Amino acid sequence: MSWITNIDIDRVANIEVLGNTVQNYLVMTCVVIGTYLIFSIGITFAIKKLEKLAAKTETDLDDILIETLGKLKWTIFLIIILIAAPTLLEAGGKIATFSRYAIIIILTYQGVRIAGILIDYATTKATEKADHSSFIKPFGTVAKVAAWIVGGVLILSNLGYDVTSLVAGLGIGGIAIALALQNVLSDIFSSLSIYFDKPFKPGDYIRIDDQEGTVQSIGIKTTRLTSVQGEELVIPNNTLVSSNIQNFGKVKKRRIQFTVGICYETPVEKIKEAKEIITKVIKKTNDAEFDRVFFKTMAESNLKFDIVYFVQSGNYKDYLTVQENMNLEIMKQFEKAGIHFAYPTQTLHIKKS
Repeated sequence: MSWITNIDIDRVANIEVLGNTVQNYLVMTCVVIGTYLIFSIGITFAIKKLEKLAAKTETDLDDILIETLGKLKWTIFLIIILIAAPTLLEAGGKIATFSRYAIIIILTYQGVRIAGILIDYATTKATEKADHSSFIKPFGTVAKVAAWIVGGVLILSNLGYDVTSLVAGLGIGGIAIALALQNVLSDIFSSLSIYFDKPFKPGDYIRIDDQEGTVQSIGIKTTRLTSVQGEELVIPNNTLVSSNIQNFGKVKKRRIQFTVGICYETPVEKIKEAKEIITKVIKKTNDAEFDRVFFKTMAESNLKFDIVYFVQSGNYKDYLTVQENMNLEIMKQFEKAGIHFAYPTQTLHIKKS
């Protein structure tokens, strides 16, 4: 081992390799190791503290951001090294230029990745709240593609390339595509109007002009309904936005008006009793809210009662169930009271000469 003691340390330290001395490389190595130890301990401690704080909040956005920060720690460490390298090493500006370009690419790449994570988070939350998954997810994909395009243009611009013609070309191409897909874009913007205005949602029963059905899905270009007969109706979103829409799904309670006719031979006391029977039946029927009952009209062949009540549901099947139960009970009570329903009849009087 005596040969080691005979080595001239100063001489070895001043040996140049690729324009830098061994001493510079040793200093750079020590800086890298020291930075790694300090940074690793610090970022780990910070993430644990942030995770404890995030556990106390109701939103999960902070959890996403902390998870993203954990994935970025090596990127941050690499950027610190790239910033320090030009200061500690000399290579005629080549290292500084390389470091600058590398930092630009890394920052842009990570920025686009973070944007993609936030877009995924936003689309997931919007889908959970609005049940428009078939509509929202494609817009999320388009937004991420746009983020990558913007990121690529920024990288080229910072690397010294003239992107003016590229941006102009993208603009002209966008105009040409917009003109070619005018009807499609009209439906897409209409779908945005439907999403923000929310005139209906999947599961609602709606009527548009002479078409009606239950909304199954709301897409970028079309909305799909299932009619009562079972066939699928595909309606362009542009047509929906420009039409009058009746949304029965938003009905909280349904107003029902119907009539009951009894025979002309019915005595006055029985007419009053019939009114009381109808009133009691409506009030006792589940999910029915009584409004009024009046002996309104002496029609051609019957004495007619005008009846109004509310069903405490917007569902059409619930209304049919309530009306059926009510009709059966009215018939039962009329039969017990000896009150007879009228049907179209004519009485012919023949005068003897």
